[in-house]
Amino acid sequence: YNLLLGSGVTLDSHNGQGELLRSTENLRRDLCRLTGARDTTPLTRVYPLLTPDLIRRELVDRFSNCRAGPSIESMTRFLWRRLFTFNIDDVIENLYSSSGNKQKLVPLNFDAEFEPTPERSKLQAIHLHGWVQLPDPGFVFSTNEYAQAMRAMNPWMHLLSEILYIAS
Repeated sequence: YNLLLGSGVTLDSHNGQGELLRSTENLRRDLCRLTGARDTTPLTRVYPLLTPDLIRRELVDRFSNCRAGPSIESMTRFLWRRLFTFNIDDVIENLYSSSGNKQKLVPLNFDAEFEPTPERSKLQAIHLHGWVQLPDPGFVFSTNEYAQAMRAMNPWMHLLSEILYIAS
């Protein structure tokens, strides 16, 4: 099976600073406050206002070195074909870093070149919004950014679209 994870799945996980991970809504509100944007500004519009320092501090630092919460701790007991995630955090990577898991995780950022489906002992984890461990390509939070990624023939977005189409 392929697995698609949304941002809510890690809300009971903690970052390296010991804080619970912020929801998308709480992240949006915090970024509005920090940038001086109106408190109703959507994340898609407030993200481009961030300076490199704010991106590092509010996204990279606060979504790094994460410890999985109870909601996803049992995930490693199953065999997955691929994992697609909208999360930018490193919860999954840290969850799979312990020994004794059924699969070894192969993390991939949204801009990575296509890799064929690995053998069963490996699990590709594709970060569709970007990933804090590879922040340089940036993060995908808006429809325009998705469109740019699709226009660039992003293999992971196309593969997920194909999987979702077949499943429907």
